[in-house]
Amino acid sequence: MAALVGFLLLGCGNSTSPTPHEPGLPPLASHIHNAFVNGICTHPGCNMIEMRPLPAGTLTRRSEAEGELHTITLSGFNMMVFEVTQELFQAVMGHNPSIFGDDPAAGEEQGRRPVENVTWFEAVEFANRLSERHGRTPVYTIEGTNVTANWGADGYRLPTEAEWEYANRAGSNAAWDWHFENQAVLGYYAWFNAGVGNTGHAYGMTRQVGQKQPNAWGLYDTHGNVWEWVWDWADWGGDGPAWPGTFPVASATNPRGPDAGSVRVIRGGSFVITADYTHSAFRSGITPEDRFNDLGFRLVRP
Repeated sequence: MAALVGFLLLGCGNSTSPTPHEPGLPPLASHIHNAFVNGICTHPGCNMIEMRPLPAGTLTRRSEAEGELHTITLSGFNMMVFEVTQELFQAVMGHNPSIFGDDPAAGEEQGRRPVENVTWFEAVEFANRLSERHGRTPVYTIEGTNVTANWGADGYRLPTEAEWEYANRAGSNAAWDWHFENQAVLGYYAWFNAGVGNTGHAYGMTRQVGQKQPNAWGLYDTHGNVWEWVWDWADWGGDGPAWPGTFPVASATNPRGPDAGSVRVIRGGSFVITADYTHSAFRSGITPEDRFNDLGFRLVRP
């Protein structure tokens, strides 16, 4: 399976109201791998499905088209600290679709690599099954390719596009392309393609989650490794909407994008993609039936 190439791109504006956050250059993080049995975390803090509570707050962005500020207000929610791993997907779904299904990098565990080669529909089905395993109410009603969401349910779901960027930026509305100011430290936070003009697998592969540094809210791999599906349809419109294209021109609270479309948004970039495409606000998207070897997801819940 070829890497994700020729994808649709959306431009993004700059954030405002900088909040200083200049990371140092700490050593790479390591984790104790806790037990995981039949899709259920058996110890508190198990990093397979560890969730981080994120506070309510706002995400302020500038529209390129209108030149106006958009203030997106978000309720608090919990987000997975890590991208869904192959081990977790296998435990819940009974199979592993990943192209990178063997030969991990030296010292890494195969099951701890992010699952990839999953469609958007598989991601929402996974969310429902994980909800059922944990005694939570599934969010999604799935009838063929028609998927509706019960936003009052307490189960797992894909983040909205606004939630994803809010979590990625870790509460900062700084006018930076990532959740930190200095691009020179991107390699401490992201697996990405540092080369130019490469094709195929020569420039990389997925890596075990949680080996780079987290953002200020303790979330790992929100830049790079694999793209992440989100809930929203992409409202492409004309020459492409200004960020946040799926949101109203006016400020909004907990926006969830348009009611219909043909393309679902993906965020974060991947090991395939150069630094420019790992920006916090960079938007891309593909049809929900597609699958690629650098496309995965993570989940949220109330």
